[in-house]
Amino acid sequence: MRDKPVFKRSLMLATVVLFPLILGFINYATEHELGFFVFYFLPIAIAAWKTNPIGAYLVSILSAIVCFLSDIYSSPSYSSGFIPVWNGTIRLISFLIIAYCTSRFDLCMLKNAIHHTIIPAKARR
Repeated sequence: MRDKPVFKRSLMLATVVLFPLILGFINYATEHELGFFVFYFLPIAIAAWKTNPIGAYLVSILSAIVCFLSDIYSSPSYSSGFIPVWNGTIRLISFLIIAYCTSRFDLCMLKNAIHHTIIPAKARR
């Protein structure tokens, strides 16, 4: 019999890995007509909440690579080869910031929940 928490975690991990790949394909297919940059935040945030900071950082790096490759292969030539590298670096930094902030927020919420569970309400007054 399959262990349900392991199955749920595997399904969630597959989802957060598959989502950036799907977004990358959509980004590639629409070229520069539509921007999908902000939608990459969703799998990063889910990875931060459901796994750990390292999982969120890995999804951030995957998202940045997918964005970079879709940008390179779908866009017209740039005036400089530095432009897609710059854009990719800025995206990576923003994805890592989202991963860090979401992970820290989740950690703060957990500490707050533990604090309120351990210390009774009357003792806090």
